[in-house]
Parts: sequence; C-alpha cells; structure tokens
Amino acid sequence: MIDGLFPNNKSAYGFNFVRNRFGNDAYTVANANYAYHLDLSQDLTLSSGVGLGFQQFNIDLLNLQTVTPNDPVSSNNVYSSKADAHAGLRMLYKSKYYAGLSFDNLLSVYTTRNDYENNVPQMFRKIIMYAIAGANVDFPSNVNLKSSLLLMKSFGGLTAIEFSAMFEMMHSLSLGASFRQNISYFTSNTASRDYLYQSILRPMVQYNISKKNNLRLGYCYSFNAGTTNNLNRGSNDFSILYNIPGKSSIQ
Repeated sequence: MIDGLFPNNKSAYGFNFVRNRFGNDAYTVANANYAYHLDLSQDLTLSSGVGLGFQQFNIDLLNLQTVTPNDPVSSNNVYSSKADAHAGLRMLYKSKYYAGLSFDNLLSVYTTRNDYENNVPQMFRKIIMYAIAGANVDFPSNVNLKSSLLLMKSFGGLTAIEFSAMFEMMHSLSLGASFRQNISYFTSNTASRDYLYQSILRPMVQYNISKKNNLRLGYCYSFNAGTTNNLNRGSNDFSILYNIPGKSSIQ
C-alpha cells in the first residue's frame, strides 16, 4: 500500500495491491483511491473517498484432490475477474474520534445471481456495507491506543461485527488483537450453523523500521476460536505499509 497528500493538503491519493493464496483458492485485488477532506469547524472534519480497481478470484480444481476418482467437478476451474468500485464518508472529531460509512464491491455483477453461490466468495459477488466508529487515545510515556468497532453487512449474505485494539509504544512497536463474530449464527436455525459459527481472533504486531516513521512491517495470525472442527484452521498474514517521505498520510 502506498499513499500520500496532494500539494493542497486537502486531498490524498492511494494505491493498494493484495495477492493472497490459501490452498487451491487465490485472489488478487488492486485499487486506486482518492479522498478529499473538508474542515467543517476547528474540531470537526468531513472526509469523502472513492476508489476504482480490479478483482480476480480463482479456484484451481484441476489439481484438487477429490474423494471420488474422476469427479467431474475437478475438470473445471472457477474463475471470476471484474472491475470494482467503492465509496465512503468519515467524520473526525478533535483528531481522536471518528465514525464512518462505506460501501464496497459496487460494480459486482453477482449481487443478484446464485451461479457461484458455493464457489466465489461474498467479497466478490455481494455489495458490502461497513459502519465503523473508533478512537485514537494518547497516554503518557509515548503510548497510543487505537481502537475501533466495525459492523459489516453483506447484502444477501452474512453479517458480522468486529472489535479491534492496538497499542503503539514509542512510535515503534505496536501490539494488538481483533475479534470478529459472525452474528448470522445467532439468527439461524439451519443445519449449516457450524459453518456460520465464526469467532475469528487475530493477534497482530507491527514494527516501524524507519526513522521517518514511513515504513512498517506487520504480522497477523487469524484463527476461528469458536469451534473445534475443521473451521478452526489458522492463516498467517504479512503486510508492508509505506508512506511517501515528506507527505503525511491521512489515516
């Protein structure tokens, strides 16, 4: 991810690229983003943002080990490639407290289709709404707490809520965790409740390796803490965050 400010210090740009592979599943996401900040008062700022990009998802079924020999499902691959757009608003109060609303996957062509119901993930075939509120609080001894509460609503799909908190010490090392609960589990009486029971816990760590505070390395381990079946398998995520030198990025 790369971001920075335009010379007017009111608008910002950003580019992000994600490539992820888990078993036979793989996806790629790339976006170009633009944001504009409007000062409503000395303490209150309104920010708006839009983004346009590309999504690609595929499942390699040709190399999948099937239970039944020569299973017809293994003779084809699942592949989805399309444009993507997102937009959102955020209110910032006293540079500490914020709330926002955004929508992702606005150009999805699968929103009202069930062709890929059991194959293409919801992040590629459903419009998703995010509502968030949080705060950044400074403590003595150069300790900062960043916390947030996030509601994710997939139209025609699952709904989840997530809480996260991260402590940053001496502007160098950050330690934290997040917890996501799929609340669709509590409103479902179907036989698929084991699938819906997702209580995802993610311990996280970030380290600033630059004296200018513009380059960070991150690691996160995600696992399902709510079940003991096959859904509790974990995943490892590595990240690199870079801010262009001389430009203060908009958080």
